[in-house]
Amino acid sequence: MIQVNGTLIQERRKENLIERPRLKEVAARPEHPGILSENGFLRLPQIVGDWQATPRILPIVPISKSTLWAWVKAGKFPVPVKLGPRTTVWRVADVRSWLEKQRG
Repeated sequence: MIQVNGTLIQERRKENLIERPRLKEVAARPEHPGILSENGFLRLPQIVGDWQATPRILPIVPISKSTLWAWVKAGKFPVPVKLGPRTTVWRVADVRSWLEKQRG
């Protein structure tokens, strides 16, 4: 912690920062069995990851939540399905086909 103008601020240390993979790196790597099931649904943290969860959820697509929603709005990412008033999911098949297009 350091003090700036009477306010304590936590220092960011290099060892505490986690480097997130880039989208092209994720799209280029071969898919490992078990990362995505054949069918089913994915929630938002399963797609973009959750670095604060214990254990950490690694991203399938290393972008922010706001970027994902912007891509959905622009038609660059599959449209989600509403399962309830507070539950939004994506079909695994739609995400798989989107990843294949990114690799191609």
